[in-house]
Parts: sequence; C-alpha cells; structure tokens
Amino acid sequence: MQDWRDGLLKPFAPGIARKTVVADPDEMFRDDRIFRELSDRGFTVVYFEDSIAFRFTYETEFREAWDNGENRELVVVFHPDVQDFEKLPADLLQNARQMTFYLQDVFPNLSYTVVSKLDRSYFDALYRAHSLYAKQALGDALTREFILKHVFETVPEVIKKESDLLRSLLQRHYRKQHIPEPLDAYFLSVLEKTSRFKGWPLKAILPDRGAFWDFLQERWRLFVISHSDKPEKIVSESSTMKYPGARELPFEHDDIRVYMDNLFTEGILKPVEWVASAVKAKPWVKVGMQSTTVEEADVRFDDLCSAVEQDLPPDDAGVSTWLAFAQKYGQMQRVWNEKIQTLKAPHGERYTGLHAEVNKRFSTWLTSTYRGIYNYPAVTPVMVHHIPGFLAHRLAEQEASKVALLLVDGLAIDQWLLLKEGLAEALAVATVHENALMAWIPTITPVSRQAAYSGKIPAYFAETITRTDRDEYGWRQFWSNRGFQLDEIGFWACHGNAGDIAEFDSQISHRTRVLGCTIYKVDRIMHGIQVGTAGMAAQVKTWGQEGFLGELIQRLLAEDFSLVISADHGNITAEGIGAPSEGVLSEKRGERCRIYSDTRLRSSTMKTFPDSISWDHQGLPKDFHCLLASTGSAFSQKGQTIVCHGGNSLDEVIVPFVEIVRRKAVY
Repeated sequence: MQDWRDGLLKPFAPGIARKTVVADPDEMFRDDRIFRELSDRGFTVVYFEDSIAFRFTYETEFREAWDNGENRELVVVFHPDVQDFEKLPADLLQNARQMTFYLQDVFPNLSYTVVSKLDRSYFDALYRAHSLYAKQALGDALTREFILKHVFETVPEVIKKESDLLRSLLQRHYRKQHIPEPLDAYFLSVLEKTSRFKGWPLKAILPDRGAFWDFLQERWRLFVISHSDKPEKIVSESSTMKYPGARELPFEHDDIRVYMDNLFTEGILKPVEWVASAVKAKPWVKVGMQSTTVEEADVRFDDLCSAVEQDLPPDDAGVSTWLAFAQKYGQMQRVWNEKIQTLKAPHGERYTGLHAEVNKRFSTWLTSTYRGIYNYPAVTPVMVHHIPGFLAHRLAEQEASKVALLLVDGLAIDQWLLLKEGLAEALAVATVHENALMAWIPTITPVSRQAAYSGKIPAYFAETITRTDRDEYGWRQFWSNRGFQLDEIGFWACHGNAGDIAEFDSQISHRTRVLGCTIYKVDRIMHGIQVGTAGMAAQVKTWGQEGFLGELIQRLLAEDFSLVISADHGNITAEGIGAPSEGVLSEKRGERCRIYSDTRLRSSTMKTFPDSISWDHQGLPKDFHCLLASTGSAFSQKGQTIVCHGGNSLDEVIVPFVEIVRRKAVY
C-alpha cells in the first residue's frame, strides 16, 4: 500500500532544479520521514522562519557553494500564513521551482476541517483507513466518526457499561493518544445521549490525561477501603476527592485488571498503604499497595525490567515511541538508583545488560532518525528548542494567561520522578501532564540550554554556542519578537536553595506574562557527586523535600501561571578512559564529548579512542564537529567513575517535560 508521503515526495528527483521553494500550509513537510527521504535523495531542507537566520544559512552554505561550482540542491519550506511567495527574497525565488502542497489532496474524501486538527503522527493509520474504507466524500460528523473508529479504535455508540467506558479511557490515556477537541465533543455528545454515565466527570477526565489519573487514583483508594475491615471510611474519603461522582469503578473486570499491573509498575498510579484485610479478601489488589518487604520490592523491580524489555522500541520507531518508552525506562532507573544495594545481587547482571541494550538500540535510532525531528512544529514539541514556541501557542490560543518555564539544569527523567514525590502538596490543586523531550546533542549546557530558551536550533546561535550566559538574552529576544513588552518578560537564575524563594517577589510583577527560570541545584549536585547516580538520587530526593521547588510551583500557580518543568540534558554514570590531549571543551565538565573545528583533528583523536562516536548534525554550526564518548565511558582520568553529560545515551538525551496547570472546577 502507498504511503501518504508518496505524493509529496514524487516531484523531488535530483537534477531537476537547484532551488525548490515549497509552500506548506499544513506543515506536512515537518514530518521526520519526509525530511530523511529528501536528505537521502541529496536535497538539503531548510525552513524559512527567521529571515536573518535564513539569510545567514543561505549565503554561507549555498550561495558560496554555488559560486564555487558545487551542485547543491536546496528545498526551502515556508508556512504561507506567515509568508507568501511574493514576500520571500527575490534572489531565492529567481530560477526556483515554486510548489504548494495541501492536506486535502492527501485525504480528499475526509473533512479538511477535522483532519487538519489531527496530529500528523496518526496520518499513517488514517491513510490506510482512507484507502480502504473512505469510498465517498464524508462531512464533518462522519469524518469525526471515521477517525475515532479507524485511528483511535473507539466507537462511542458501543459503550454501554461502565467497564466499556473505563476500558476506552484507559486505552486512550495509557497510549497517550492526542485526540483533537472536535472528536472529544462528538464522543461526549454520544455518551450524553445515553444518560448512562451522568455520575462521571467526563468533561474533565476525557480530554485531560492528568485529571483521569487523579480520578483513577482516588477511586482505587476507595476500592481498597471497600474491601477492608473498615469500609465506613469511604464516606470521609469521598468528601475530599478532587473529582466527585462515580465512586465505584469496575476494577475487577478482566478488561480493566489487565491495565492495573502496568499502571502501578510504571508509576502512573501510586500504591496506597498496605491494608491486610483487603489483601486477604482480594489478593490481587496488592499490585496497588506499597511494598512492605524486600521480596516485594524485588518483584516490583523484576516487573519494571520486564516492561522495559517488552516495550523496547523497534529500529523503525517514531520519536513519540521513544519519548513514551523513556518514562518506563526512567521508572526502572529510579528504583535501581534508590535501592541498588538491595537489588544489585539478584538483578545486577540483568540490569547492566538491559541498560546496555537500551542505549545500543537508542544510538542506532539516533543515527537514522534524530536528524529530522528538530523540524517538528512546536505545537507538538519533541525537542527542547520547541518549548518557547509551545508556550507561545498556549498563550495565543488563550489556553493560558501567563506561562513559566522552570528549567532544572541537568535533571534526568528518573530524578524528576524522585522530585515529584516531594511535591504532593504543591500539586494538590494542579493537573500534571508528564511527557518527555529530546535534548540537543551534544548534551552540554551551552548548546541545549541556549536552544531551550531561544527557541532556535544551535546553528542559529553559532557565535555564542560556547557560552552559558546568553540564556536570558535568547529568552527575551524570542518573546520580544512576538510582540511582548519588556516588562512582560521575566527571567530568573537561582541555585534552588530553600532561602532563594525569598527572591521570588522581586522577579515578577503584575505585568509579567512569561517567566524563564533556571535552577542550578541538580547540576551542582551532579558535578560534585563522587558515588555515581545512586548517590545522586539520594541528594536529589533530599533537595525535593527541602521545599524550594514546591513553594515556587505554589507561588506561580497562585499568580495564575501555567508551568512547564524541563531540563537541558540528563546525566549518566561513566568510567574514565583517559582524556584526549587536543580539542576544545565546550564547557568545563565536558567529559562525554569533545568539540573540534577541524574534522582532521577529530579523526586523529578517534585513532586513540576507536569506540568514540563522530557526530555532526545539520542543526549544528558547520564548524562544530563533535566526538562523543561511547555509553558508559568518559574522557577523564582512566578508571575514575563520575556522573556527567554531553553524550548520546538515553539517560542524557531524553529529559522530562512536565506541564502543570491549576485544576479547573469540575461540575
């Protein structure tokens, strides 16, 4: 069967035109597979977003090459809502092919209004269904029904019982499906007609994954209590619930129980305190209770390892698959680092092999796929430089009135899970969405943190790429370019010690609408640790309990900010293999990478370190050539064990992306 990309790619054969300018109103050309295919055919794809940055790239990489007789073929993609052909530079348009591609040509029998709201990650499934079943033109209503059925495997009309509804919600939220609002509106309208689920807070828990998990967490506690020797406690527990209604859920139904092990193993739901009488009445409920013995902790870790092994992404996985997998992997890392002394003997060999296999698979995937993902639209972010654009979209769509980015320097996903445990009070009035993003490789502060604040790819800040003092400039420039006034833009860098919260009131005013905040604490812990990530985990957990981050979140929520917590890179334990005698470090502790302006010098170093990885990327400056240490090794004193960053391991590259918004009232 054909691919939806085939029609878009068909006109691109080498040798037809030196320059092709593409109007892409539906941003289909941001798909990473289209980018890779065009690259494999010999084209260089550039997105026209910032005229100054584009001019620099065009002059230095193409005009100069053409003047020297090189046969480089360029594809320039732009969004016609922002530009049009007539407003593009005249020298770019001269002798260039001009082409426009429309989403309705890909799915001619479906409503453009509905399909345009769908995340492009679902286009493969939709195209297959369109080819097989969409034999005539469908209007808005039938297109919504068609997409729900064939893409999301949901048919609202067949949901008759509470177990049907709960299974549908579990399937949706566990798979992290991104279902557009028009489809949810249709789903709700069908359910409301039946009047069967009036007690369910569907308007809250259908679209909001965080709200659904909170709802399920509350009902699980009630379920356990109902099977204890004190079922009368249900009344008092029910009075404090975030989401009223529908007190009893069919957890024992076979279609529901199949999810419960994973929800607790992966940390999506939090186990409740052990209730012996409930376990005696229903032995299976212990899957959702806190472990009380070493043996039970051992079983839990074994389950986590099995989940990671089972869900290890295939070679052709998309970026969203790896980002989702990283959260399961982070749970395994969290438990290992917290309980390494207990787990090392029974699980050490298995864990070591699994950690190596994950990073081997991830490294292979990076080589083939990472090069195209930076082009994704910021509305559905997958890399750290998408964060400002994501926040700008939330403001533009009036999904938030104020936004803040809390960038915890060096925070890995497993360390976020430790921090979260100390934030229960701060998050009690909030809905939390936990996702992940890719950092920039090399995963060092000057590269990835500048990208996160500026919203730019590193090639566009080549002159400052070795500096760590340009974050505020990049942040303010991003928002100023979007019409924000100087006093509406805030920026704060702090250590994250308990006393630092006293500075908060001086960092914002009633005019502040966007705030960027760098918190150095985790990075400071990392660079001072001597006993690996296990020792670091203990210190990060302690810091989370000290209260700074929790109080900062509470203050911002009280000021009506919607928050994002993320990081510029993670970290990994590595063993020194010796330091190269040449090369320039991009920052003081760059043990996982070296940067060279000359590829010959890099090649010379590789002879001494044959397992190291040569890394170049279109999004990096052209004279910025990286040499990465292999996973588990560092360019430092031989035999020395350190916690560091800079390389391409999953632990360093995939970082948390946590959205925190004040919970709306549920009616």
